Amino acid sequence: MKGFFGLPAELMSALGTVLGFALLGRLDYNQQNTLGNWLELIGQVLETNAAQGQLLQARAQGDRLEALEGELAALRQQVAALRQGSTEPTVASDSGGEVKTSPVLSPTAAADSTLAKNTPASGREEGCSRTSR
Repeated sequence: MKGFFGLPAELMSALGTVLGFALLGRLDYNQQNTLGNWLELIGQVLETNAAQGQLLQARAQGDRLEALEGELAALRQQVAALRQGSTEPTVASDSGGEVKTSPVLSPTAAADSTLAKNTPASGREEGCSRTSR
């Protein structure tokens, strides 16, 4: 069916027209009316389902957008605090509405923290060994 849905709009309209005229000569008026109403019913069911799906998708995207806007506002607050040299904790909420606090480190403290995490306890880099001769 992918090929059918990939047809250009003009070709799809022409195909429907040809099929409609092909059925005219084989069906009496009552049969044409019944078949036409039945095909319209199928179309209405598909349109109703698609419209509801689009509505729910748009709402979900709106909810995600609101969550991202909240995260962006929290990040802007953190950047402003960093620019002011503040070490006060900032408050941000995740998409679930829970409030999280995190300290804002000065650039020097952040570098020291990163260095401490990446330096092995022995004082040497991992994977390097010294041999003396």
